[in-house]
Amino acid sequence: MTSRARMAAALLLLTAAVPVAAQEARDWLERMFVAAQSRSYDGTFVHRAGGQMETMRVVHRVENGELSERLWSEDEPGREIIRSDRKVTCIFADERSVLVEFSGSEEGGAVTGRLPQFDEASVGYYDFIVRGDGRKLGRPVAIVVVRPRDSFRYGYKFWVDKESAMPLKVQMRDNGGRAVEEFQFTRLSLDPSIPDSSLEPSQSLDGFTWYEQKIDQSEQLAEPDWVVGDLPGGFTMTLAERRPLPASPDPVTQLVYSDGLASVSVFVEPVGAMKEPMDGFSRLGAANAYSLRHGDVQVTAVGEVPRKTVRRIAESLAPRR
Repeated sequence: MTSRARMAAALLLLTAAVPVAAQEARDWLERMFVAAQSRSYDGTFVHRAGGQMETMRVVHRVENGELSERLWSEDEPGREIIRSDRKVTCIFADERSVLVEFSGSEEGGAVTGRLPQFDEASVGYYDFIVRGDGRKLGRPVAIVVVRPRDSFRYGYKFWVDKESAMPLKVQMRDNGGRAVEEFQFTRLSLDPSIPDSSLEPSQSLDGFTWYEQKIDQSEQLAEPDWVVGDLPGGFTMTLAERRPLPASPDPVTQLVYSDGLASVSVFVEPVGAMKEPMDGFSRLGAANAYSLRHGDVQVTAVGEVPRKTVRRIAESLAPRR
């Protein structure tokens, strides 16, 4: 075989190996999400974002296909979230109040809610890589990296338990490789026996004020009145809805754009319904937001993406013509 033929053969093998490696990485991520949702576990994890750190305890039970979960802060006693399938009960002991909500999805929970969900649309805008092996909590892990191909989205790094496929550590990373948000188990017990008592509030709720989320009254919009004229590559609209605002005759419009991994929500709200209209950048945890006034409405774009992404989307929003 000539040197040119050997080189051509090597390039062919390399080209064929890339999608296989990417598929291996995506397979790990799919197994990870399924494990976090379908397995029972009892663990303690640390969550870091926006310069803040919090230690949380989670008890997650799946029994006969039914999900039950209790999450509470070890740093701020009295703050708990209890989930039973789609019913979510939030307890605020310092305010002596309870909020009951109903989730629109069965795929919820303290851990899965911190994991990005992928679909095939993301393949063209991220590289999926198995970086190698390591150890966390004394367990062998696969290290999986999701690297964005431009600066309009964040990347991720996962440490996935090889035996259970549970996520032992997850980082959302900016384009400089710095962790924007981090989730890490410091203790994890898999498939334990979890009694009903472990899923009940830690205190009596007698005398608490109860609030219940009203049934969703949103209206799906086939063709919203607003459009984004300069979307970053890969982002497409996945949701458009209008819903009423409390104590206001004017509704708010929400548009959601996704690239198959990252998502940005755009809210269009009458200025008259707001006590203090916002302007410019703000941040909540790992999420960036950018707000501006467009005539008589307030526009806010928010998502776990770089600042330039939410600004570009908000500034290019305009009425449909």
